[in-house]
Amino acid sequence: LAAWIHDPAEKALVLLRDPAGHEGGTTRTLRRELFPDGLPADLQGWVKKADRWAAAADRPQFPLEANGGRYPAWTQVNFAERPILKHPLTGQDYDLNKLDLAPALLKAVSTDHFRRFIIRENGAVDWRKTALAFWRFGPETPAGDLGALWSLLPADTRVPDHTIWAHLDLTGALAGAFASDPDQNPALLLVSFGPVQDFIAQARSTSDLWAGSHLLSRLAWEGLKVISERLGPDSVIFPQLRGVALVDLWLQQEIGLPAAWFQEEEWRRERTDANPLFAAALPNKFMALVPAGQAETLAQAITERVRNWVRETAETMLADLLKAGRFKEADKTLPCWTQLTEQLAGFPEVYWAAVPWSPL
Repeated sequence: LAAWIHDPAEKALVLLRDPAGHEGGTTRTLRRELFPDGLPADLQGWVKKADRWAAAADRPQFPLEANGGRYPAWTQVNFAERPILKHPLTGQDYDLNKLDLAPALLKAVSTDHFRRFIIRENGAVDWRKTALAFWRFGPETPAGDLGALWSLLPADTRVPDHTIWAHLDLTGALAGAFASDPDQNPALLLVSFGPVQDFIAQARSTSDLWAGSHLLSRLAWEGLKVISERLGPDSVIFPQLRGVALVDLWLQQEIGLPAAWFQEEEWRRERTDANPLFAAALPNKFMALVPAGQAETLAQAITERVRNWVRETAETMLADLLKAGRFKEADKTLPCWTQLTEQLAGFPEVYWAAVPWSPL
């Protein structure tokens, strides 16, 4: 949470325009409200280091003046005067023309927006719920006049091809890895589930293809949920989990974020099979930034969670079929139970690799 508020969402719009600096508004207010006694020295150090590492990962670094001063004038961009966004893949420019937005008003709107998502239990801040609420709802526009611009605001006005939200996510993931690893060593963890081709090749109809894709996506979420529960969804680099219906359902039902915050989401309103909960929204592979010392343990937990979910789901299915056929579903001597166990042995296949950063 401390890492996620180190920069304000409106940074691009107040930079070079607000005498208090970009950290003098929303960031300062939220820090005082969330951490009235200040941040411990080790936590401050992790956040500062994570910010620098995330910035270095996000974008090229610009040189300082030779005399030790700040950045030279040619590297400074007033985004409100010349707001340009760049597509991260094509490099295409999107010129938004001059933005007439007062820094004081922006800071007030942003501060009120985030205050809505501070969750308290018995008067104390619930760190976990608040961090997850900031991650999920921070990028949603706090004012109609800002429209989609809020979710696209850049982290760096000189290299406007990635959002402030991507930078905050990565900073949070790195700070978590520093804090959770005895050697302060992050690692990239890549996990994939299979076999995809053999699985899909068995389809004999469009509904079979849909069901297979849906099942693989659901499997992926069970694995991703291990990362999300232990480290937070901001630690998942690919795929982006924010706004995915299955993740929203988890935030509402299992984490306990207020249901009213999700009432306008399509998955809460759609009553047909077009509901996003039925969409195969997640791939069979994901990458996360984790504490290096936990990589193997996490991979093993993911494997166990996913296989247990498959087995339990299949056993429920078989019990329902037997009940519909007027068999005694609890009779585990029936051959179908042995067949089920044999077919699901080692399914799904789980492959993983971890690359710690320390050798670099």
